[in-house]
Amino acid sequence: ESVGAHAVAATVCARNNGVFTANPPVCHPFYQDKVIVAAKRCAELGFSLAECTAYADDAYDLPLLSQVGYPVAVCPDRQLQRAARRQRWEIIET
Repeated sequence: ESVGAHAVAATVCARNNGVFTANPPVCHPFYQDKVIVAAKRCAELGFSLAECTAYADDAYDLPLLSQVGYPVAVCPDRQLQRAARRQRWEIIET
């Protein structure tokens, strides 16, 4: 049995001839906009946010983390850490 995986990123980095550049991102959604962009991309690929994992370090990502099936707080700020503990999400500290 095979397992399919897709990477969906809400940020779209600047490129020139297919090569990433140091220019600011073309699209860098913030807060609730990340949910909109990620849900749209998931729909294009034929799956839902409930099937996704999201990693975040900041409370501004709570809207996205609350929509995915497997939210992970990575070196979270205090507000995100409190929310992750309350929701029993995985917390990774390094």
